[in-house]
Amino acid sequence: MSDEKIVIPADSFHDDSIPSHIQGKVDAWLRERGLNAYGDPEGTFYAGGTPLFSESSGESTSRWEHLKNRFPELKGL
Repeated sequence: MSDEKIVIPADSFHDDSIPSHIQGKVDAWLRERGLNAYGDPEGTFYAGGTPLFSESSGESTSRWEHLKNRFPELKGL
């Protein structure tokens, strides 16, 4: 397991333009910790199919915004 910090430019969280090599690093970081693409334990079930959409509010968020909020160490700020 690597303790290497992954730096994602803060403005990238707003436009979902994370470069593929950074996405790969984030995905590897999650896998090393036994987490799924959303930062939850592997096998987590989502009633709406994804934690990125709130059925009650009708609002959605990007995966990167979701991960940034859950794991501040990925912010790179």
